[in-house]
Amino acid sequence: MYSYPNLIPLSKKSILEIQKAVSKKNFYAMYGAFGKYILRDAKQALNDSMNRCLEILKIVCRLIMMVAFRYCLEKTYDNIRYTFMSPFICR
Repeated sequence: MYSYPNLIPLSKKSILEIQKAVSKKNFYAMYGAFGKYILRDAKQALNDSMNRCLEILKIVCRLIMMVAFRYCLEKTYDNIRYTFMSPFICR
């Protein structure tokens, strides 16, 4: 069974801190659990993975902002419509 905490995405700050710390190290291979090994160009693979994570994080943040903005617009529109239309509807 996989570890569920490993599925929780890291923050941008955490990713950048890891990237900074790892950039100072020289390594060619990475060894993981269940036979998941990177035997060559591991540093490049890790950098590619971190860059991919940062891009995904950027896209997700944009989507969240778009949804939040739309939700706020709809709520504002509903409040304005209710405020101005309620006297006419309630007659």
